[in-house]
Amino acid sequence: MFDAFRARRAIEGHLQAGEEVEAIAIDDATGDYVVMTTSHLVVLKGDTITSRIPLDRIQGETTSTEATGSTLRIHDTSTGKVVIATFRRRNKLIEMLAPRRAQSLDPSDGSSDPSPDPSPDS
Repeated sequence: MFDAFRARRAIEGHLQAGEEVEAIAIDDATGDYVVMTTSHLVVLKGDTITSRIPLDRIQGETTSTEATGSTLRIHDTSTGKVVIATFRRRNKLIEMLAPRRAQSLDPSDGSSDPSPDPSPDS
């Protein structure tokens, strides 16, 4: 709970009008906060934003296994900037990014998602 409060406080002054925080996760490898807002994927190192990628420019994949946890690999289709985050287990951020990421993949680039969408409602 403290980490979510700290991440919200750090990003608070950087949100655009109408933008809200949707999910926060802590990268277990680096300790960075990975925040999904209504329009961006933001990475915070402490109180400093190190990456801010519009959601409509993300492309990549998420993978999850019980042994290794979840990994998020995203790149900005405009700048090529890469964000890699590792989590001990699947979390709300991974769950929310999976459908958005799937929509942004270009089927002509040969990319595929090796993990099925574990939607409990289907």
